[in-house]
Amino acid sequence: MIKKNFIFLFLLSIFSSQISAKQFQLYKEFYFGISKSKIMKIPNIYDCSVKFGRGALCLNNQKFLDENITISFIFIDNKLISIILVTEISTETYLKYMSVLGSKFILASMQSQNDSIDVLEEMNKTFKKAIKNKIDLNWNNFNKKIHSFQQLGLNREDIKYILIDKKSFENMKNPPINTINLYNNSNENLRIVEFTIIKGTDNSTIGLIQFSIPKMILKKIVKNKKYEDF
Repeated sequence: MIKKNFIFLFLLSIFSSQISAKQFQLYKEFYFGISKSKIMKIPNIYDCSVKFGRGALCLNNQKFLDENITISFIFIDNKLISIILVTEISTETYLKYMSVLGSKFILASMQSQNDSIDVLEEMNKTFKKAIKNKIDLNWNNFNKKIHSFQQLGLNREDIKYILIDKKSFENMKNPPINTINLYNNSNENLRIVEFTIIKGTDNSTIGLIQFSIPKMILKKIVKNKKYEDF
């Protein structure tokens, strides 16, 4: 407990001075754009480029909802752009994670191998059908589609949930008709979570919970892109 508290206080001392109105939260005390040099000061952090790409750093034995996780830090140009929480998944932890993520984020879409479903688009279709036919909203078909796709992905042990920040969604002037429309009309600081479940080794199931701000990542990529003359 003493060691855990020490690391927590150490993190606060590193990052509290960097938080400003122009910085946007990725996960807990970690904000978009924090320098890699600051992250490297965290005790027991190590290079994990082989697993997560060039320059990635990892920190083992952390806690998320009382479950043991590894935190992976992803960088562009030595600036933090994304955080991935890595953990083994059981039915119990899956339900726990989905419940907590659902309290702050809204499910936008799901993917499994080459299949996908746009949840926002399906919601919009359900609303339009009720308005057009002047009937009460009926979510039965919507729920069947979502449940069917979810079961397909879980049975494959290959599914990705894409969730969007609930506050950002509620503050949008016009309700998005689908996920692409949402991205196009959202603020640049829209935070998303990609919760991926995949098959691990030794019959284990691995969960990856990635926090990112896509528009700001794209902006940084474009800014750092090197153009060639032909």
